[in-house]
Amino acid sequence: MDKSSKESKAKFTISTDPNDQITIYTSAGEEKVLHRIIAFSDIVDGEGNIIAKKGDKGGYVESEDNLSQEGCCWIADDAMVYGKAQVSGNAHIRNSAKIYNRAMLYGNAEVSGSAEIYGYAQVYDSAKVYGNAKVSYSAKVFGCAEVFDNALIDVFAQVSGHTQVSGNAKVYGYAQVSGYAHVSDEATVSGLAQVAGNARVYGNTILTGNVKVSGDSKVHGRVRLARGTIKDDTKLYTKGKIFRRLVLYYGGKKIRNRSLIDKILGR
Repeated sequence: MDKSSKESKAKFTISTDPNDQITIYTSAGEEKVLHRIIAFSDIVDGEGNIIAKKGDKGGYVESEDNLSQEGCCWIADDAMVYGKAQVSGNAHIRNSAKIYNRAMLYGNAEVSGSAEIYGYAQVYDSAKVYGNAKVSYSAKVFGCAEVFDNALIDVFAQVSGHTQVSGNAKVYGYAQVSGYAHVSDEATVSGLAQVAGNARVYGNTILTGNVKVSGDSKVHGRVRLARGTIKDDTKLYTKGKIFRRLVLYYGGKKIRNRSLIDKILGR
């Protein structure tokens, strides 16, 4: 392909204006010079919405490889994409969000606020990450999932479906959150734990090991579980110290007998 063909296909260029250049330092102390992008032509999505007009300045990249020339993907405002990270498809990043290392943002996904995607993490489909949320290492957020506030998705965790992870919640290890589940407050889901269906996990709950929470279950308070299955419309919470005053609702009935609780949770 000759130069004229490449230029006719390009949707953005990198500004050479020194005023559109910034220097940043990575956590490892490495210096990087980033440059603003400029729309080479109007960028319009599939519904006819104008993403950027010709001549509009966007966010910052380290190189042209950080943003695909295909689709209507865009980096707006003061957002930054650098390292080997890439934004493609119809994905958008805006505000002061950052994507770096070898992270990927694609599909119709959106990253905004002060959110950060890094490591080998992937955010795609119609997922949204915003606020001060972080997705790192090799974690994946996809489907129509939303991760926001100060939430952290880390290691090999997967957040999908129509789920929401918010507050100071952490999902890491090989944990999975799917369906319409919500994980919030100070809750932690790790190990091989799974939260699915319409389940709600919040408070100071810690789920790890092989715990599975699904259906319309609610787990909150200061609950710490390392194994077992919680399903249907179970409500599990504690008052005071962990397991000191454990109350389990199962099938609409309150169960206080410890042996029955252990049996229901599969302990």
